Amino acid sequence: MKTAIIQLEPYDNIFSIRDRMEWSHAARILFIWPKRAKLIDSEIDLQILQRQAAKQGAQIALITRDAKVIENAELLNISVFTSVPQAESTRWKTNRKHFSKIVDSDFIHSLQEKEFAKTKPGSKNNITALSRGAAIVLSSLAIISLLLYLIPSASITLYPITTQKQITLSIWASPQVHEINVNGNLPAVQKQVEVSAQLQGLSSGTANIPSEFAKGEVTFTNLTNQSIVVPKGTVISTINDPVIRFSTLLEAFVPAGKNPIVSIDVQAEQAGSTGNLESGTLVVIEGSLGESLTVTNNSPTSGGTDLQAPSPTEQDYAKINDQLKAQLRKQAISEIAVSDERLITESLDSGKVVSEVRSLEPGLPGEQFNLSLTVRFTGLVYSENDLELLAGKAMSAGLISSNESNYSGEVQLKATDTSVEISSDGTKWKETAIADVGPIIDANYLASLVSGKKISEASQLLQAKVPSKSTPIINVYPFGWMRLPWASYQIQIQAK
Repeated sequence: MKTAIIQLEPYDNIFSIRDRMEWSHAARILFIWPKRAKLIDSEIDLQILQRQAAKQGAQIALITRDAKVIENAELLNISVFTSVPQAESTRWKTNRKHFSKIVDSDFIHSLQEKEFAKTKPGSKNNITALSRGAAIVLSSLAIISLLLYLIPSASITLYPITTQKQITLSIWASPQVHEINVNGNLPAVQKQVEVSAQLQGLSSGTANIPSEFAKGEVTFTNLTNQSIVVPKGTVISTINDPVIRFSTLLEAFVPAGKNPIVSIDVQAEQAGSTGNLESGTLVVIEGSLGESLTVTNNSPTSGGTDLQAPSPTEQDYAKINDQLKAQLRKQAISEIAVSDERLITESLDSGKVVSEVRSLEPGLPGEQFNLSLTVRFTGLVYSENDLELLAGKAMSAGLISSNESNYSGEVQLKATDTSVEISSDGTKWKETAIADVGPIIDANYLASLVSGKKISEASQLLQAKVPSKSTPIINVYPFGWMRLPWASYQIQIQAK
């Protein structure tokens, strides 16, 4: 059976003790009496505690050496022990069960009758009348006291003197970390994003545009004893790569006989300076005539001309490629992290080109050209909320050891330096956590200290106990009430 152990303090009273009982949800409540302290020394006070326990469905027992308290406990059948182990191992007495209100006029009436019977001689009727009158007065006072105890409430806002506290956090963000801890471990994940863009450039190179056709003259030699007709448009070409082709402009007749010859005018099939050939380079007859004839140009061909036009170069594309990748990297940084995610920029790779499209190849004419890229970037991201939670926990751990408190609960973060260490298993850097802190406020103790006090007196007591940068703000409800509630649990205290 669960036992709640309540260590009583010298400043506790019946109200603060009952307040602490209400917070206990155990089936047995064990009170440890402080030495040389007069907390409650009457049977009525103990009976109030006993009835509060009955109301909660619990039993109470005491650890005390106070003879008066032990005597009262025996009258109410409440177990008394000398130590916690003895209380844990010994069966408790069954407390008397009283389910009436704590302030019970009949109960007060019966007690008063006993007191008057002991102290006032006289007739039984006189004693009874006096007892009843006293009971009525006491009951009325008790009801008034109960109202004074329960009705008022108060809120107190303290403004303790604070100092700025800084701690340095060594952060390790890694996919290997699955939950945050105060040592600086921060969960992170690898994330990818594909981004696309197009950039236009100006051509810095040149290209030749064919303008005029080259012309010349070739000589055919008959290798047979038969006359041969050379049709107009017969194609003659070079033997080397690239092949340059010419065609005859007229039909020609090569007579029969041993090595008869005939000369015919020819023109290049493609315009441009590439048709300007040296002598002896047109030596191939395309088609079946090549078996019966030979051909050559005894003089150079000429007249082929080109016009120059702008054209992109590989260097032009390389320059645009670098600019486009830098632009895409910025776009990836803005897109890869969403919601509360934050990208560790240093972890972002250089990007992998998924596709590349050129509008114009080098050597082709064009003043402008376009380059389109799609690049996949990969980087490490973490939750900004996780980092703030980590900083808060680390700050709280540091404050516990120094007996301080962060009243606002807020922690600011700033990078200690700009250096970030990247490794295969994660990323390391440092952050500085900053918070305004002050001494820990014991709200229960302060509430007990000022309960029932005048507002001015309570303000002085609070400032004496808690060094403050401004006067505490005390609000008592209902408005106009000049004293703080006697019930300390009706006083709410917060620090800012």
